[in-house]
Amino acid sequence: MGAGLLRKITGLRHVSLFLLLVTLTKVFLHDLGDVDGLYRVGSLTGLAVSLLLVSLLYQRFVFPRSLESVT
Repeated sequence: MGAGLLRKITGLRHVSLFLLLVTLTKVFLHDLGDVDGLYRVGSLTGLAVSLLLVSLLYQRFVFPRSLESVT
């Protein structure tokens, strides 16, 4: 994502989003199956907080809205 932002290459930004989705799928389907009880709750809470932060970063820096589309 950083390389896409620095070099202003949209393709790298899309690849970073794809890798993020693959990683999230792995975490949900594989890694969370190995933890139980409060560890699972803590893991899901940490994952939710990190997803919120990443979504804000993507919205602000990677895929910003243009001023023309806001009416």
